[in-house]
Amino acid sequence: MNKTIFMFRTVTLRPHWFQYIINETGSLCLLVASIWIYKFCSFAYHEWAIYACILLLFHLLFKLVYLARMEYIITGTCGTSCFDWEYRIDRRNIR
Repeated sequence: MNKTIFMFRTVTLRPHWFQYIINETGSLCLLVASIWIYKFCSFAYHEWAIYACILLLFHLLFKLVYLARMEYIITGTCGTSCFDWEYRIDRRNIR
């Protein structure tokens, strides 16, 4: 009877969605401010706020996709432990 003992296991961690809110609080506030300026203010060149709104919206969307695809993989194959991160899209291509 030869029993194999596995001392380490692979742990996969993914960031919580609230991490996105914490990281992007400033950008979210600027987005709300640019929408507010575009809708309710009537000073010269207030129409330019819509371009800031669109840019911030694309930035926030990119960061959301980036955070949603990120995962941290901790394995015990490199001595004590390895800490690697990769995207789920990359893992699908490997398998």
